[in-house]
Amino acid sequence: MKILLLGSSGFLGREVRRVFGPDVTLIPVSHSGRGGSRAVDIRNGAALRGLVDDTKPDVVLLLAAYREPDVCEADPEEARRLNVAPAKLLTEYLPGSTRLLFVSTDYVFDGENAPYTEDSSVSPVSVYGETKVEAEAAIKGRANTTILRIPLLIGGGSHLSSSGFIGQMVEAIRASEHQKLDDVLMRFPTWTRDVAGAVRFLVEKETDGLFHYSAPRGATRYAWTLETAKIIGLSAEHFTPSKEVVQRKARRPFNSQLNDSKIQSLGYTRHTDFHDVVRTVIGELK
Repeated sequence: MKILLLGSSGFLGREVRRVFGPDVTLIPVSHSGRGGSRAVDIRNGAALRGLVDDTKPDVVLLLAAYREPDVCEADPEEARRLNVAPAKLLTEYLPGSTRLLFVSTDYVFDGENAPYTEDSSVSPVSVYGETKVEAEAAIKGRANTTILRIPLLIGGGSHLSSSGFIGQMVEAIRASEHQKLDDVLMRFPTWTRDVAGAVRFLVEKETDGLFHYSAPRGATRYAWTLETAKIIGLSAEHFTPSKEVVQRKARRPFNSQLNDSKIQSLGYTRHTDFHDVVRTVIGELK
């Protein structure tokens, strides 16, 4: 099997590169070409077409995206160049027999009626969520196509600064400077390794359609930060909870919890608890 991984240097892409076995030919692609990946700007239609024609993949994993909601809100046109256009073009460029797996988000929902199943109506409240809805619509109904919606990702990097949500919390805890943290919006941080496993599971199952995958435990940023401080043995007394949503450029859904009983019913039931993920990430950094 030949798999084309678009977005291989991203937070999730790095884990997906590791999850497939030696029986698979994995072709990693990123904008920068870092880490031995192939450098291609998939926002360029001709470049994307050339990549597909040259590699002739059996499977395409579309992970590349602008994931930061505030960035998307600031430049909607640019957000759609990466978050929407490649998905649309791949439906034209790929033979019908080629499997396409697209990673979407819980931000397709407004967060007012959680938990959400795959049959729930979408209602995005940000440009980021809108771009994912548009991409889903472009590929929905195509044969050999899977859409996987996921929530906030957590995981590790080569340094604390590249370790996403966990890195941000640890740095804030160590700084010991007073901060007011959101204690309203619910988040369900899910390990990149668990999601990478779900990607492999769905590819191997050759499943079509829409699937949700999420860790089951939710809390606010304030609560997650306090838990992280306890895990690493440092004080969190410099944090205070904000009972009003901390205003940012892009609006966030209140509670966009994903019900993932559908993928569980197929046999993928792995859920690593937040506590264990933090310990693993910090341990690997040491």
